[in-house]
Amino acid sequence: MSVTRRAAGLLALVLLVAGCASAPPAGERLVGDLISGRLSVRVDATESAAARSMNAGFELEGSASTGRLSLATPLGTLLAQVRWAPGQVLLTTPQGETPYPDLE
Repeated sequence: MSVTRRAAGLLALVLLVAGCASAPPAGERLVGDLISGRLSVRVDATESAAARSMNAGFELEGSASTGRLSLATPLGTLLAQVRWAPGQVLLTTPQGETPYPDLE
């Protein structure tokens, strides 16, 4: 394989990996606490469904009045994000955005 092809392949690989990374938008920092970690959920089997389990990373930022909760797969893919402020809540999933009047 020529050096040019090898360099082009390496560049394509670097761009592909960089395309999977994401940085939070500038100025998005909320006032309040920041808590992040991992969680694991296991749902026992029922008569109509098999047992399931899921692992995710979470990041909770802000306060009770204004904040954000993000859930992501172990590889970093966004599962869901909820942003809230007085009088508005926005749920974002891979299927799209859904507004709500409050967290309830």
